[in-house]
Amino acid sequence: VARLFEVICCAAEGYYEWALSVVHNRKAFEKYKGLLVQDKPKVDVAVFYPTTYQRLRPESSYPERFWVGASDIRRIIDYDVLDERLIGDGALRGYRFLIIFEGDIMEARTLAAITRWVRGGGVVVSHDMGKVLSVEGDDAAYMKLFGFTQTTRRSRPDKGSARGVVSTGFLRHFKSCKRRYDRYFYSDLSSNVTSLARGEKGAHVWACKTGRGYGIFFGGGWEAKEALYEVIRD
Repeated sequence: VARLFEVICCAAEGYYEWALSVVHNRKAFEKYKGLLVQDKPKVDVAVFYPTTYQRLRPESSYPERFWVGASDIRRIIDYDVLDERLIGDGALRGYRFLIIFEGDIMEARTLAAITRWVRGGGVVVSHDMGKVLSVEGDDAAYMKLFGFTQTTRRSRPDKGSARGVVSTGFLRHFKSCKRRYDRYFYSDLSSNVTSLARGEKGAHVWACKTGRGYGIFFGGGWEAKEALYEVIRD
């Protein structure tokens, strides 16, 4: 099934399989044979591959959060993967959404290219990875993209607080997510920010408008990835 999925997603012109595999997996071929037609996939979502982040960690064979996140969201969306070189070459022009699972350091030109793309109507989605810097140590581009200011504060709800997260109608799937996790709330965000889910102490999910596009931020860490997936679904 995994090989059939790859062939269909990539619009392959040919597909070779061992005869015994077809015999042993006859039900799978019968179920999906109608999808084995050559048709160009309509994909408007890209997942960011953290090139610089990975190069600075030679002891790590692969960026784990990217791998897990990209694998998990296959059940809800189709996507392509773009690394920093492709983004620098202008590859974002063909996409509407960019998802960032991992990478707290990027080339400055990558951040600049993402910002230009957002101004033109793109939507970038990220989550709480801590401070995200350029190679030169500048966090201004990422902060502006997601509506952070120099006075932005992060806090947890008071212990025993009766109120949880209140979501707008836009976050239909996120609103129904029952996953328990440590929620963080942000106050003193940019005036360009629209809250999509908030608690007593500030915004938990929000959209920051830049030009004709948006930076959508989820105020939960990687341990809350299932809730992040629901934000992506919405």
